[in-house]
Amino acid sequence: MRRYFGPQIKVNIVYRQEKKNYCHGKDYILIDDFQENIDDWISYGGTGILFKDAESAMKEMQNLGIL
Repeated sequence: MRRYFGPQIKVNIVYRQEKKNYCHGKDYILIDDFQENIDDWISYGGTGILFKDAESAMKEMQNLGIL
């Protein structure tokens, strides 16, 4: 994932049970391929993007104004 975003966006790759430790508000974005993880992330106050493929994830980030 890092190669898609460049140095301006920090990318963390963590185990599911640790993800909540990385959510500190709506500016923290989770891109994940499991809806349950997205739902949990949103409940922590973050922004979640369900990953289906790189193109759709990038498009969603553009729609959200992230990219």
